[in-house]
Amino acid sequence: MATLIGTLMAEIMDGRADLNPWKDFSWPAIPGHFGKPWFLPLVGAGYRLKNTLQ
Repeated sequence: MATLIGTLMAEIMDGRADLNPWKDFSWPAIPGHFGKPWFLPLVGAGYRLKNTLQ
């Protein structure tokens, strides 16, 4: 199965966008998220703090 998926993704990256099984899927927006991801520095700081306390 993994070989099939890898081969398919290689074909898509090689320019065969018609093979993409997700091309017609409507990806929903994340509720409450607009613009730049302002929260990522806060997430990074939280993980740095967690690593420091361990």
